[in-house]
Amino acid sequence: MINYLDFYLSLKYPYTITEDDDGTFLIEYTDLKGCFTCGDSLEDVLQMGADAKKAWFEIALEEGIRIPEPKEIEKQHARY
Repeated sequence: MINYLDFYLSLKYPYTITEDDDGTFLIEYTDLKGCFTCGDSLEDVLQMGADAKKAWFEIALEEGIRIPEPKEIEKQHARY
C-alpha cells in the first residue's frame, strides 16, 4: 500500500522566506495554499515550515483535498 504522506513529504515544494521588521522570519509554501508559519531564526523557521507542511498534508489527506504536486523548482527564494 502506498503511504501518501511519505510520498508528498518526499517531494520538494518551493517556498519563500521573508524577514519581518521585528527580526522574525516567515516561510510560505507557494504551491500549498495557506501553508505558512513563522519563526525567530532561519533554523527555527525551516523546522517550523517542515512541521507546517506535514500538518497541511495530513489535513488534506484526511479531508480529501487535492494536493498539487510541486511546480518545477528553478530556485528556492529567500528574501531578507
